[in-house]
Amino acid sequence: MHKFALTPTLSAARYTLPLLLSAALIGCQSSATSEGGPQGERPQHPTYERSDYTIPCLEVALDAPDEVKVGTGVTFAVSATNTCEEPLKLEHIPTPQRFFVLDGDQIVWDSWPAGAEPSAVAYELTLGPGESASWEFPSPDFGKAPFSGISDDGTALAEGAYTVVGRLMNFHPALEEGATQGPPIVPGLDTELQPIKIVR
Repeated sequence: MHKFALTPTLSAARYTLPLLLSAALIGCQSSATSEGGPQGERPQHPTYERSDYTIPCLEVALDAPDEVKVGTGVTFAVSATNTCEEPLKLEHIPTPQRFFVLDGDQIVWDSWPAGAEPSAVAYELTLGPGESASWEFPSPDFGKAPFSGISDDGTALAEGAYTVVGRLMNFHPALEEGATQGPPIVPGLDTELQPIKIVR
């Protein structure tokens, strides 16, 4: 699988892409408690809502470790592969990768900093048959630290089983030449959930 750097291999598109951020609902309580905290007090976290959006001929996959030791940062990556026999022309924002660590259906860690907005510049990407591109986190485009077993509210997560999922944001088929309609607003492309264990 080939890994593509954003700037050298992708060319800027012809228009400005509308910004899109997923809205996460604040709801149920997380089952993980902060270390040393009262057992009855459970922080509230956003609820993960899976995107069912797909692109024909495009397969997305997550690359993540099986476990993380609290205090030790890990790397996540998401890839997109053309599974068809014809080239696949795509467009996306410069930093499309996003990752969530889940406790049940609650997002305890999000790779995007709170309030972050993606760049509005669109990039073009053509994948040949069987060809892949991948994007990693940590990324120099965002200053957030890698996941290290610490939730977004700053507490060390309890030992045990969690899940991680990758998402490609505003990732869609390229517009036809001469199209007058603006770029589509699309949900994210989600990978399958993958288990991750937090240890000390």
